[in-house]
Order: sequence, then C-alpha cells, then structure tokens
Amino acid sequence: MESTDRMEAFCGKWLQRMVMFTSFFPMAVTFLGSMQEVVTRPKLVEAEMPQIDMAGQRAVVTGGCGSLGLELAVQYERGNSSARNNLL
Repeated sequence: MESTDRMEAFCGKWLQRMVMFTSFFPMAVTFLGSMQEVVTRPKLVEAEMPQIDMAGQRAVVTGGCGSLGLELAVQYERGNSSARNNLL
C-alpha cells in the first residue's frame, strides 16, 4: 500500500511538471523572441529619414502603436502634414 502511494505521488509530481513545462515553455520562447526582435531592431534616426516637404498633405498611418508606425507619424507631423494615427 505504501509503495502504491509513493508511486502515485511520484507520478503526480511528474505530471504536474510536464503540464507546467508544456504550458509555460512556449510562452517563454515567444516572449524572448519578441524581446530579441525589439532589442535588435535598428532605430530610426532623423538623419536617415529623407526630408520630404509634406506641407498640406494628409497621411493615415496604420500600426502607429508600434515603433515604426509611431515614428512615421511623428516624422509626418514634423514635416507639417496632417497625420492621423489609425489605432484599429
């Protein structure tokens, strides 16, 4: 009886570990992949951006929640254009 209880406890611990591993490992890998992309992405420098006269022009920027879309919206605003950030 005692060996059956020990075996059941042992199997329960391993089952719990496997469920945790299969649940959290893919989430951790996805998170680290996203962080690696953010860290290694080149920064937009104002000197690298072509200076185009956008006076009187209108622009709808999609993806403005991310760094690239937000930077484009800021550049359009600096160029005296009417930029709107689409957050859909």
